Amino acid sequence: MKNKYIMYLLLLPFLFGCVHTKIIDELDLVTIVGIDFIDDKMQITAIYHYYTPDKKVENKRLEMTLNKDEDISDHLDREANRPVMLGDIDVIVIGKTVAGKGMYPVIDTLQRRADMGARLYIVLTEEPVRELLSGNYENKGNGQYISKLIEHNVDYRDIPKTNLHLFASDFFQKGKGAYLPILRKKGEDKLQIIGLGIFDDKKLVHSIPADQMFYFKLLVDQHNKSSINVKIGKNSAIVHDVKTKTSISTDYDTLTVHIDYKLRGVVERYTGKRVDPKTIEKIKKGFEKKVEAECLQLLKDFQERKIDPVGIQRKFMQQNRDFDDKKWKDQYANVTFKIHSKVIITESGTVE
Repeated sequence: MKNKYIMYLLLLPFLFGCVHTKIIDELDLVTIVGIDFIDDKMQITAIYHYYTPDKKVENKRLEMTLNKDEDISDHLDREANRPVMLGDIDVIVIGKTVAGKGMYPVIDTLQRRADMGARLYIVLTEEPVRELLSGNYENKGNGQYISKLIEHNVDYRDIPKTNLHLFASDFFQKGKGAYLPILRKKGEDKLQIIGLGIFDDKKLVHSIPADQMFYFKLLVDQHNKSSINVKIGKNSAIVHDVKTKTSISTDYDTLTVHIDYKLRGVVERYTGKRVDPKTIEKIKKGFEKKVEAECLQLLKDFQERKIDPVGIQRKFMQQNRDFDDKKWKDQYANVTFKIHSKVIITESGTVE
């Protein structure tokens, strides 16, 4: 059965096949491709934009359920009333079943295509891909909606930098697991990000819920304009415009990882009576304690699951000449993490 799934995915080069030069107005420009498994078949959902006379964007869908020996490109052309062009894709949506079976053929095909932009986004969904793509999200087309949703959450929220190039780098190289955002449908006109899918050995093996993504991003990237809620006893503070810098160093002799964070932000709201220097100090200490505890818990959880999306192995390889790759699997379980964070609050805002 496993070999059958791999054979299905090997058909993907037909989906992303060459298209000769044509006039843009005479083409259907596909912006999203969804890939899913339904029983023993492969289901493809392709969305292209149709511009109405009043210049509104409508999502047109091409859906196919194929056997392994069927030609995908033929099916696309049969169901469309104009030639289909696939070089303008913004997003690839991967179903959970596909990700769990192994994504090597998908990623290998995508990164080899010269007309596939390295900046296109790949996302996961736990629900059927067809269902996720059945909605109409805003008025600019589903491709642009999902692309802007991911871009916004990378710039202002908790998704680490992601695109085809970055994912493929982690996916194929040694010493660090790859990860992708997970989307869920929320009504007929919205999607929400519910977590990150973690890959190991080319397969989806774990997921991080949305409430842990802030801390995971601290470990693998940096925040530039994020926000977080910090509990201070019975009160809480929203720290806004969070900017972070992370330094990770290793000691191979003692199998120790030292992680230092610097976080800078603004207290936007506080539920207590007043924000004075004493309160600011409590917020800082509470923030530091929370960061250290949550990041340590994530690292220990990855250790127990024998996965490494943070790239601890890569850090040891880069920083230690004596690193022994053959011993690493046993050594990883014995790595000790020491975390220190420093929070700087630059100003305060509203008191509720």
